[in-house]
Amino acid sequence: MKKWVIFLDIVIILLSFFIGYYFRFYSGLFPFKGIPPIKPYINITIFITSGWILILYSLSLYKEKIFSNPVKELSIIIEGSFWAMVFLMAGAFLYRGFSYSRLAIGFSGIFAFILISIFHITISRLKRSRKKVAIAGESKEIEILKKRIKLHPYINFELKEITLEEIKKEVNKKNVDFIIFASKNIKEKIEIEKLCFKYNIKLYSIPEIYFHFFSGKVEDIDGLPLIVAEKTPLNNFPNYLIKNAFDLFLGLIFSLILCLFLPFISLLIKIDSKGPVFFTQKRIGKNGKIFNIFKFRTMKYSKEENIPYTLPDDPRLTKVGKFMRKYNIDELPQIFNVLSGEMSLIGPRPISIYDTAFFKLPEFSLRLSVKPGISGWAQIHGLRGGRFEPEERIKYDIYYIENWSIYLDLAILIYSFFSFKNAI
Repeated sequence: MKKWVIFLDIVIILLSFFIGYYFRFYSGLFPFKGIPPIKPYINITIFITSGWILILYSLSLYKEKIFSNPVKELSIIIEGSFWAMVFLMAGAFLYRGFSYSRLAIGFSGIFAFILISIFHITISRLKRSRKKVAIAGESKEIEILKKRIKLHPYINFELKEITLEEIKKEVNKKNVDFIIFASKNIKEKIEIEKLCFKYNIKLYSIPEIYFHFFSGKVEDIDGLPLIVAEKTPLNNFPNYLIKNAFDLFLGLIFSLILCLFLPFISLLIKIDSKGPVFFTQKRIGKNGKIFNIFKFRTMKYSKEENIPYTLPDDPRLTKVGKFMRKYNIDELPQIFNVLSGEMSLIGPRPISIYDTAFFKLPEFSLRLSVKPGISGWAQIHGLRGGRFEPEERIKYDIYYIENWSIYLDLAILIYSFFSFKNAI
């Protein structure tokens, strides 16, 4: 990432602490005995800004990546901001030379997190540069790779499928920004590497063996790489307790909000069409346990449970149903599934007992090792329902399971509010 991004993050953090100071002591919203001098707050602001940037840097936020993901980036900002605030609170309250206002410090940290997040999300959306990608070689992952590139957020890729000989011509003419290459021929790889180094073109190589380990990490024996299979994060203590507490706490808040709007939504559904307010369907939960998922009814009432996938302009949708699906309002009753322990706020979407295409996939058993969610990693990337291949959707689910963190859950939750497409 360019140095100007780091510079602007520094400016944002410094500015946030001044805003926090003035909000606490000059807004008139909080009682106080007097206005403390600003100099001690300036000193601690310089101190925490350095620490905050170093933490974000150590988490690779500023590392230049062509395939950067804004959701993953937001999860890094959440994690970095959390540790920066721990660092700040510890420093402020252990230092005996001055008594800092907890509210001023707290508000400053909140403002800094919000403004940094908005800034990074904004630049992610603005840098929609068109990249020319050349894909060459033979691999069963090539087709999946092309779909991933097309789905990749905020970057406009122009794909070219070319042969090895054509690569040489394209590189010589500098008609590509980077190359993705898959081949078992070592001689070809070395030849292409030399060309790319010569013309300063980035080269990516697809591994010859591609399969999932349970959160595998790479170790080596004197340079020979070995992938070590480990338990998935949610199978480790205390991660599953943190996840459950996260679901319970936010689930209670969301359920209280839902209860306020429940009578109004129910009335609209009843006025619009005959039938029950809620739609239920049998889904597969953690460890293969069957449960009933709850949704607001969005289609004309049918006694059939095995309802085919809904298309965007499905004639079965009611007027109120179209609106609810557009903004994912129909999914809100699943909060009660979360509170009952059948679902999580974030996780792979629960599979219907009739979606037999998923059952044959080798990764399906790993997918069932965690609770299904109202929203998930696959859904915020546009992989929803039967309109996309189960093989591709499940790979996103496995990535989430193998890379889970509470910070990633928070990032997905935030992005879910802006992802107005139908889940299933």
